[in-house]
Amino acid sequence: MFLSGLYKTNEDGDRIANSYHVVDKDRTVTEEKDGKKEEVKKHDQQGLWDVFTAPIKGMSDKLDVIVFVMVLGGFLGVTMKTGALDASLGALLRKMKGKEKWLIPILMIFFAIGGTTYGMQEETVAFYALVIPMMIAAGYNAMTGVMVIVLGAGTGVLGSTINPFSTGVAAKTADVKLGSVIPIMSIILVLCLIAAIIFTMRYAAKSEGRQVQRRRSLQAQLRLLSTRQTYQNSLVHEKSLCPCLLLRLC
Repeated sequence: MFLSGLYKTNEDGDRIANSYHVVDKDRTVTEEKDGKKEEVKKHDQQGLWDVFTAPIKGMSDKLDVIVFVMVLGGFLGVTMKTGALDASLGALLRKMKGKEKWLIPILMIFFAIGGTTYGMQEETVAFYALVIPMMIAAGYNAMTGVMVIVLGAGTGVLGSTINPFSTGVAAKTADVKLGSVIPIMSIILVLCLIAAIIFTMRYAAKSEGRQVQRRRSLQAQLRLLSTRQTYQNSLVHEKSLCPCLLLRLC
């Protein structure tokens, strides 16, 4: 005996959430035709033709999500190709000169917005070459730049509010309204983003202190080397003068 499963449906034909139950593939059901109830035999076993038509039926059922993903992907492709995001980040760095520490929450919020709206995670690879030099120029280390991107985008994906690739598809499949999920995901997004920003800023402050200590240590070493070089040069000069003085005295 082969078993399968079905959802119960309402009057409009939409599936009812949490109504999935196991049924026999070969079974007899009661259907109403022309006001009369008749018993009809059902055979839900899939044939070879059903294998070829399944992708077409699946695409027709989820056509709205497919079109939305295609339009959003085209928009992101144009934005990345024109370099608009890179130019905006460069302008932000110039304006924040002297207040570089506030770049961390601003950039993390920027990446979190991308993560929560369309799942911006793999797309952040292009920003490493821009953000890491930006953090180093601000006096932090390279790990600070990595944390800004990974934690910012990661918390956005974790708290996906209107992300069509995860929350949208899941809500559609479970027959749950997207509006009922947004408040919970928004709370997750805000709490996780605040924790990530605090953690990154504390790490950046420690890394900045280490960088300052390293600069001072390097400067001290350079001064010591310069002093030693000056002393050695003076000794060489004195040694070269001694024979000349002896000849004059003789």
